[in-house]
Amino acid sequence: MSVAPSINGDADVRRRMPVIEVVDWQMAAVLREKTPAQRYAIALGLWHFARMTIRRRISAENPAWTAEQIHLAAAQRMLNES
Repeated sequence: MSVAPSINGDADVRRRMPVIEVVDWQMAAVLREKTPAQRYAIALGLWHFARMTIRRRISAENPAWTAEQIHLAAAQRMLNES
C-alpha cells in the first residue's frame, strides 16, 4: 500500500495515497439502465454505509468519547479525508 505523509506532521499517522478507480464497462451498463432516482438512492445508501462504518471505527478506537465527539470526528473525516 502506498502512503502519503500525514498533513499534520504526525509521524505515526499514515494515509493511503489517493487512487482513481474506474467503473468497469459491465457496471457502467447496469448503472445506465437505472433511473436518476435509482442512481441517487444507490449513492445515498453508500454514503450512509460509509458514515456508519466510520462512526463505528472511531467509536471502537475511542471508547471514552461521547456520541457528539464521535459525530464530529466522523463528519470531519468525511469532509476532509474523502
